[in-house]
Order: sequence, then C-alpha cells, then structure tokens
Amino acid sequence: MILAIDTSQEDYRIALFWPKKIEKEWVVPRTEKKDLLFYLDQFLRQNKVGLKELRAMAVFEGPGSFTGLRAGLAVAQAFGLILKIPLYGFFGKQYQAQPLLLAQKAFLKLKRGTKPTPLRPRYLIKGLS
Repeated sequence: MILAIDTSQEDYRIALFWPKKIEKEWVVPRTEKKDLLFYLDQFLRQNKVGLKELRAMAVFEGPGSFTGLRAGLAVAQAFGLILKIPLYGFFGKQYQAQPLLLAQKAFLKLKRGTKPTPLRPRYLIKGLS
C-alpha cells in the first residue's frame, strides 16, 4: 500500500492506493481537535490496513502553509524511519489537494525502483523570487 498525505491547506487530505486492491481518499477539516496521527490511525483502521502493509509514503511538499507542511513532513519522516519505507515527495500546484494522485505517482516510482530524494518543505514567501 501507498499512504499519501497533504497537509498544505485547511484540511488534511489522506489517501491509500494499491492497484486492483484499494483506492481511497479522505478529507478531514482541521477544525477538529485531533491531530494528523489520530486521523491516519483512524483512516488505516477503517480500511483494515496495518502499518506493516505500507510499502511507501507520498507527501506533498508545497507550496502551502508553513505549519501544515512541516507537520506533514515530520509525520511522513517518522513513518519512514520507523517502518523503513521509502518516502516520495511531490511539489507544485498540480499535486496540491490530490493525495490519490500522489499515491499513484509514488507507486510508479516504487515499481520502477526510483530512489527517493530527501523531503523538504517548499513554502511560498511573498516578496521573494
């Protein structure tokens, strides 16, 4: 399974993907008083997916909210370290709010044996080019 997260906007966007098995997406308003880890756990349980079934993670690197991007990248890096799975980062408006697309792209990279690159947040800073 590929787990994808996008925390760049007002909502948490989470997806699971594996060809011919699962294609699920979930949007959770950040107004809830729970954190991202709570929702990831809930999403995985609802879809009967254990952590050991994850083969890779996809994470949106930006542009987006400073705090949101940092939180998403930190959670992804923790999962990667603990589960020893590759992390694939994607940036650009074409991927924003598209966690299922992130998961599908990460699957293709995993299938091709593409090595992941270090994740880094890509913020938009007004006034700088």
